[in-house]
Amino acid sequence: MAIALDPPGINFVSMQKGDSAEAKLRGRESEFWQNGYLLNAAAQLNDFGDTAGIIEHPDLVISVDTSTAHSVAALGKPTGILNRHDTCWA
Repeated sequence: MAIALDPPGINFVSMQKGDSAEAKLRGRESEFWQNGYLLNAAAQLNDFGDTAGIIEHPDLVISVDTSTAHSVAALGKPTGILNRHDTCWA
């Protein structure tokens, strides 16, 4: 049983690229977002310009430590980072 990710008034945008990651969401949107909304924007992301265009719209971007997270912060948007417990800070 999946945990619903649909708090009231919050919509989700996925920018995760790659067949494996996208396949995990495809067709399961209503399982996780029963009352909310998920936009899978991966197909529209071809370069950093496309990514920056999407980043401009949400109030908050939550990402793993990737170029996307750094781009979000560089654009001055609120950024949440999901990080591993054994991260190397060197």
